[in-house]
Amino acid sequence: MRRLPSIGILPGANSKGSIEKPMTQDSVRPAPASGRLGVLVVGMGALSTALIAGVLAVRRGLGKPVGALTQMGRVAGPPGHPDPVPLQQAVPLASLQDLAFGGWDILPDDVSASSSGSCGPSWNR
Repeated sequence: MRRLPSIGILPGANSKGSIEKPMTQDSVRPAPASGRLGVLVVGMGALSTALIAGVLAVRRGLGKPVGALTQMGRVAGPPGHPDPVPLQQAVPLASLQDLAFGGWDILPDDVSASSSGSCGPSWNR
């Protein structure tokens, strides 16, 4: 049987490769999201334009973020609080108001022109 060459020893490991002292990690709470978040989509087809139109509709109160785990999902609460909490409380995510969309396609149309066939001509009013 052929043996692969050794590529070195991990930091904290002895000559046999086992860790002598287990590593520990402090609990870290991520900082709250702030500022704009760019969302770059590849292709301006039906899926991309439906995503952008859906976010714009929710921003304007014309719909609910159904299917958006980040908006409607719930996760187990922190230790000592077994009740589920909204995902946005557990993880600091950018709000839908802070999303800025961009993208590109092999066709020269912009998002509005691309969406006219799937979302209707007045989706951005």
